[in-house]
Amino acid sequence: MNSPPSDLMAPTRKGYCGHCNTHSNFTRRFTRLLHPRPREFQGFPSEAFVIDEAWECNFCDGATVEQLIYEEGMGPRPPVKVRQTWPLKQPRDLDQSVPAAIRSLFLEGSVCEAAGAMRGAAAMYRGTVEELCKDRGAAGRTLYDRIESLKAGGLDPEVVQSLHEARMLGNDSIHDGLIYASNEVADVANLIEEAAIILYVQPAQRAALRAARQARRSP
Repeated sequence: MNSPPSDLMAPTRKGYCGHCNTHSNFTRRFTRLLHPRPREFQGFPSEAFVIDEAWECNFCDGATVEQLIYEEGMGPRPPVKVRQTWPLKQPRDLDQSVPAAIRSLFLEGSVCEAAGAMRGAAAMYRGTVEELCKDRGAAGRTLYDRIESLKAGGLDPEVVQSLHEARMLGNDSIHDGLIYASNEVADVANLIEEAAIILYVQPAQRAALRAARQARRSP
């Protein structure tokens, strides 16, 4: 599921359910302090702390449990790490019609994402876009230029924007050390998957249909 909202005690949120594999609304069922003293969560302590949250999918009623780690500080603050403990996250993979080099980088990013290593995931998803541009024969000195050259070559502007989203996510993580929330990283992974479907999966499906029609016409 997506990472927590800025309001820790918000009763609802949106996210991806690993049980029914849909983007859904979720209802909070409990928030429990694990460290330093196990008890019901009642507010932000100044010390470092760890909590568990349980959310129920409004579509399938499946439960998603996350562990959130917070550093010392004053008042509400974002967690430094979010780890989904149930259901266990499985790495994503791209369709077999996508070139192996692109699939390999994407899978490595997905492994990082599933493990909660968001900077690693962001870097590998950026690398996926670099490899995709290389495979498509994009020209330019920078990755920005290469992505823009794909637009000049007729690529749908929405797909181009998706590639830029992955580029910026990786740049911020690699160069500025920013750690994006898991939902933001997941959104970029979804955008890459959609781009791969448009660029590789759908053309492969159309080619397979053409081949099947030709085979039926053959004497």
